[in-house]
Amino acid sequence: MLEEPKRQRFQYLRERESKQLLSEEECEELTLLIQEIEIAEAAYLNPATKRLRKDRENIESQNRALESLVRRKEILVNRLQTVLEESQAEREAIQEETVRVLGDGPGAGTPV
Repeated sequence: MLEEPKRQRFQYLRERESKQLLSEEECEELTLLIQEIEIAEAAYLNPATKRLRKDRENIESQNRALESLVRRKEILVNRLQTVLEESQAEREAIQEETVRVLGDGPGAGTPV
């Protein structure tokens, strides 16, 4: 990002800063170099940032669609469960009625 002379100067100023030896002019120079680096980094990262933002938006859209499908499936499962329970009850009622109509079987109660 920085040309070699600026990079070396930046390193020098950072070292002096860590030792608290910066003059006011050096402090201003370091601030300007940091701003230059930040601007270069932002420009460099901008395409990747845009791509990540677009990817995130796509994923969020897919998540909303999937949430809707999950809700639909839950409704379907509940409806099917109700139908199965009603069907079981109806099968049992039919079986009981069949036993009642037929009794114990053909010729029940008559000696053979």
